[in-house]
Amino acid sequence: MKSIVALLMLVSVLVMGCRSSTNNKGLSYADFEPEEFYEVEGRVLSNLLDFSLSRNRVLNYEYFLDQETPLVGYERNIHTTLKTGDRFIVLVHKQDSTISFFGYVNPMLLDRSIQKLRQRR
Repeated sequence: MKSIVALLMLVSVLVMGCRSSTNNKGLSYADFEPEEFYEVEGRVLSNLLDFSLSRNRVLNYEYFLDQETPLVGYERNIHTTLKTGDRFIVLVHKQDSTISFFGYVNPMLLDRSIQKLRQRR
């Protein structure tokens, strides 16, 4: 009986660890069509280790940086080494701007972030 319970727990941990990344609304990019999104610049607020069983990262970011109050989002189960302040491309849903996902790192944006850090020193 104990081995069955242990096996079930192991399977559930593996399944949770294999899930695709999800955003702050519990949605996955795979739930949508790529044509439903447009790209905007985003900035990392934090990139933290999630201490749940899966031990994946949680990327907190803001986007629509030109607005007085940028929108904030986060994505779980993401594997990236971005640091606070780094810029990247955010995919924003055309019909609902509160639905967003990590897009990709544009090397030009990353270079700009590094240059700003150097100017502060």
